[in-house]
Amino acid sequence: MRPLKSIVHDFLDTVFEYDSRIWRTLVPLYLLPGRITRDYLEGRRMRYVLPFRLFFVITVVTFLVLQWNLGDRPFDIGGVTPLQQTESIEELEQEYERMRDDLRSTREELEADPQRAYGVSGVIVAERSVERAYERRRDWLLERDAAVAEGRPPPTPPSRSSLELSPEDWLFDADGISQLPGWFPAAAAAKLEAWIERGTRNIARLEEEPDRLIRRFFGLLPPVLFVLMPVFALLLKFFYLFHGRLYMEHVVFGLHAHSFLGLAVLMGFALQGLHGWVADGWWVLQSTMGWLSTAAWWWIPIYLLLMQRHVYGQGWAMTIFKFLCIGLAYSIVLIVATVVAVVISVVTA
Repeated sequence: MRPLKSIVHDFLDTVFEYDSRIWRTLVPLYLLPGRITRDYLEGRRMRYVLPFRLFFVITVVTFLVLQWNLGDRPFDIGGVTPLQQTESIEELEQEYERMRDDLRSTREELEADPQRAYGVSGVIVAERSVERAYERRRDWLLERDAAVAEGRPPPTPPSRSSLELSPEDWLFDADGISQLPGWFPAAAAAKLEAWIERGTRNIARLEEEPDRLIRRFFGLLPPVLFVLMPVFALLLKFFYLFHGRLYMEHVVFGLHAHSFLGLAVLMGFALQGLHGWVADGWWVLQSTMGWLSTAAWWWIPIYLLLMQRHVYGQGWAMTIFKFLCIGLAYSIVLIVATVVAVVISVVTA
């Protein structure tokens, strides 16, 4: 049987490429835009860590560091609505009337514009949430006033959660009729109802346990990036359709670009941490770390532009144009993917 030390060494060598290649890869990856990508595409590959392995390790480490960095920070999700700040029935009634009128006006505006009618259901959910928050606050104020009048201790204030949601808000209209289309399969409808019920229950707990959602969300982001990598390569293939490069060459570019992003985020957080760690008396060193931290974040878009220019070799005008178009398109994809990840986090937290 092999000793444990030998097995651990093989694991590190296989997964993390624990040899001199890691340094021959990380230094040019961060400082020389496009160098390792061009070398890899031109066949000079042995000196570098494989692109997917590099991307995998850096992505996992980056999100572990981000999760650790955010782990001890307080989060305020949702805030407190004006209804929950009222201290008398009269004040509550006035605030409720104002919020109800604002929401009614918004709903009427959306209903009058067919292009914005998709937002009506969201306003209806908000109206129901406000109504429940009003009833809850009113009941507590009445109970508090009665207790004070009778000389009893006032009741414990209700949870200050600003989210008064119910699964029925998403599934049924004001008349109790299901909002799902008639052709929707019964099994799928039951599954959707279970997801909505669980998500609504989790939303109500967000202000008490926000770290639960944060952990789940950051746990989903690495798989999301893995899924989006082919999409990014497709964008590159589309904008460089007549450039003569194979799809897998665009994948290699994407893997290196995302690996740099992860490494750059780690560098930025490291420099910010050093800046905060340096004592106030060391103003020269503190100022230097501050400038380096700022430069590290600015280096990200500059690097990616230079990388695209060096790898694909087009002129500056076309490179900048394609850089902006690809960035815009990929940003939209990232936003949609992030929203999906948030929804999944809420439902499965």
